[in-house]
Amino acid sequence: MDERDERRAEVRLFERLAAIDLPALLGELVRRPSFERETAVVDYLQGRWRKLGLATEITEVEPGRCNITVRAGRPGPAFLFNSHMDTVPPGQRERWSTDPFGAEIRDGRLYGRGAVDAKGCLAAMIGAFEALAASEYPGTLLLSAVAYEENGGYGTRRDVERGLRADAAIVGEPTNLQPNLGHRGASRLEVECRGLPAHSAQPDEGVNAITAAAEAVRAINALETRLASRLDPVLRQHPHLTVTMISGGDAGNVVPARCTLLLDRRTLPSERAESVEAEVLDAVREATAGGKATVSLAGIRHTAGAVTDPAALIATTLVEATGDVTGRAPKPAGFFACCDMTYLTAVGIPTVIFGPGEERMCHIFDESMDLAHLRQGAQVYALTAQRWIQAYHA
Repeated sequence: MDERDERRAEVRLFERLAAIDLPALLGELVRRPSFERETAVVDYLQGRWRKLGLATEITEVEPGRCNITVRAGRPGPAFLFNSHMDTVPPGQRERWSTDPFGAEIRDGRLYGRGAVDAKGCLAAMIGAFEALAASEYPGTLLLSAVAYEENGGYGTRRDVERGLRADAAIVGEPTNLQPNLGHRGASRLEVECRGLPAHSAQPDEGVNAITAAAEAVRAINALETRLASRLDPVLRQHPHLTVTMISGGDAGNVVPARCTLLLDRRTLPSERAESVEAEVLDAVREATAGGKATVSLAGIRHTAGAVTDPAALIATTLVEATGDVTGRAPKPAGFFACCDMTYLTAVGIPTVIFGPGEERMCHIFDESMDLAHLRQGAQVYALTAQRWIQAYHA
């Protein structure tokens, strides 16, 4: 296919995409609450794709929670769209200016829980997928709408466990229409300070665990400051270390014998859990060495970071498509939070993160999607998949 044929194919692709009512599609998704289970969204998508004659597969993640995957094209290089159906709860409904499940459109924005995170991305992907499926896509086209992302990525993990594979993938998350080539990981760490109880009228008879924890917090804050010097050249992000919870003490008149700190450590893709834990433990032990309390650390959970080479075909294709659709030079960087990319790259799938919607809209009251963003996001998704398969065959 020469350049003129490619451009004509892209015009036809955008014409097919323009025939899909993306705001109505997003409204259908938002009106189906999915903060506890995704059943209503799965049922809607299965019915929609059956009418189009598309093959679907439903995979149970756990009882009552399922992924749905749709397939089109023909045998050949496989391109995967991945985005999640679940949302966080709406919170206090009186704090919303509109029904969080009403999908009201106002001033060019659609309001509702999940409109940005990540049903907006999912709707844009569905539009792109259906527009591509209507053509003779010279490869395998997959879209996996996954469950249970907000609390650990269990949906995508289940897809990977059952053997879902592709030669390239885009994870749909709100990136303000900017290509993201990876994300940091996250380690949850628990620091425990142990002392000796005593009557608070005789504090010298005990060892105060909260006092030791205070020294540990100072050391943690100092380490957080030092972490700013470590910068990932692709993600353009540095690690973070934050004390997020504290618990200690038994009674108002007892020297506390135990105090625990919960830490959130955002890690670079190059960092490993063992070295992260050792660095924090060394810092807090050094800070508390002058006292009598003992300090220990336990790793509660670790999600690895992920990064894709900027020279990878999926990365260069996404960056080019984004610039052509938006008319602005993209600034590839890292996604602000963890996402399901880590599970796809772990099995060797070159993956990028991209989507319509602003990060600041995630998890807030009056979450809303800019409908111009929604349309451009779908165009970037469709153009990326079409150009990627052409380049793959070239």
